[in-house]
Amino acid sequence: MHDIGVAVSSRIIERENPGAFVRKFYSYPGFINGCSYRIDFAEGCPLNCKYCFLNDYLDDPALVTLYSNHEKIRSELNDKHDTLRSHAVSLGVLNDSFYPKEVKARVLELSLIHISEPTRPY
Repeated sequence: MHDIGVAVSSRIIERENPGAFVRKFYSYPGFINGCSYRIDFAEGCPLNCKYCFLNDYLDDPALVTLYSNHEKIRSELNDKHDTLRSHAVSLGVLNDSFYPKEVKARVLELSLIHISEPTRPY
């Protein structure tokens, strides 16, 4: 496991996501994914691995952005509940087992906003 400590906290910003949180999962031809949708709670990764796909589409892949508009997340997940419950869903960069635990802990806190509806799978 990477020991990046302070480097992680200095590379995290919070901002509102102006777009959708739930999106169709598209992949490059020949890439096997098995997912139909993705939910983006965060973007970027402080590990900045040279092989990572984030290098292909982020200007600063080592900068971690956590989305802060929680009510919008809750509303969108509730609106799309019926669609999502019957499909495989990716959590994007959070699916990576090497993703820093410090960031995963922050995202777990973010995901707890959905506990108000215990019958929902979020």
